[in-house]
Amino acid sequence: MAAYTADFIGGETYRIFIKNIGTGELIEPEDASPETDARIVWGIDDSTLYYFKMDDAHRPYQLYRHKVGESYDNDELLFEEKDDLMWLGLSKSNDEKYLFLESGSKETSEVLYLDLSDPTATLQSIGGRCNKVLYEVEHKDGKWFVSTNVEGTPNMRLMTCDAKPNCADEWEEVKDSAGATLFNGGIERTLDDGKFIIRIYFDNERPLYNQGKPRFQ
Repeated sequence: MAAYTADFIGGETYRIFIKNIGTGELIEPEDASPETDARIVWGIDDSTLYYFKMDDAHRPYQLYRHKVGESYDNDELLFEEKDDLMWLGLSKSNDEKYLFLESGSKETSEVLYLDLSDPTATLQSIGGRCNKVLYEVEHKDGKWFVSTNVEGTPNMRLMTCDAKPNCADEWEEVKDSAGATLFNGGIERTLDDGKFIIRIYFDNERPLYNQGKPRFQ
């Protein structure tokens, strides 16, 4: 099954289409979905879809959960961002265990997560929202890996802690096997300017290295 969005009038307003790849047939009528943002993400399987509605300024501000095959009128509103300066983004952890809802402006961000394996789970904040603090999150083996400028560093730091809500006070810098901090936010070493969601690959639960430098993707 494939899901995609399309804008047929050039106004950056989209509708959702869900298609049976085998038959090429649409699972739902062409005009079934409401007007949405372009971004959509599958849930734990192809029975659930997450999407945004936009406000009058075309700002993604409401996150909905849709059960494929059911009326969009029954979709559940999971989150509404009421701060006009904050725009929503949506992604899934690299291991597909969590849905990440990112709310951010140029200077401030917050990441909430949803456990996709638990149908009763609710959105929870990872590091809260603090003025002029930016952060992005990835998950691996029960740990959050966080790219952040917390404490006002000029570049992004790489930090980690156990995967749980409201844990900013427990973030610790990631160190190599010799105990040296990998990315401390200083000017001498950058973590891709902190502009991407970290993808970290491990070998025997240790970061892979290439000529003495940590390899990230």
